[in-house]
Amino acid sequence: MARVQTAKQKRKPARKQPARGGEKRSGPPADRSPFPTPERKAVAVVLAAAFLLRVYHIAADFPIVTDESIYLRWAEIIEHQGTWFISLLDGKQPFGYWVLAAIRFVSDSDPLLAARLVSAFAGVGTALVVYLIGRRLSGHMAGLIGASLYA
Repeated sequence: MARVQTAKQKRKPARKQPARGGEKRSGPPADRSPFPTPERKAVAVVLAAAFLLRVYHIAADFPIVTDESIYLRWAEIIEHQGTWFISLLDGKQPFGYWVLAAIRFVSDSDPLLAARLVSAFAGVGTALVVYLIGRRLSGHMAGLIGASLYA
């Protein structure tokens, strides 16, 4: 005969599932404070140094370098003719030229200075990515050293 279970017998206390990786989490929660920690300050200093090293004498490098003239010309073609994929004729990825063309659409500033500033900001972004990869692989100091060497 089948055994009939009561409601109390059907309810079993729920078991807590361990965190990913089979280990229980303990300790203080992650610091999500808006205030800078010493690690954040160190990263900010390295990124500021990377930016300053890239913009020092940014407009003093004349004459214009050959590659810069090609990239600025492609941005001009994008702006005036609307040929958004002109850079693919030379096998180059178009995103950078789209950024330069967007700056030309928005601003009437010096296109050479704008192109060099885009390059400087891309270098600072790369320094940040180097830090994040180094931190993930070997810790904060490794990321900071890698970003400092890249800067």
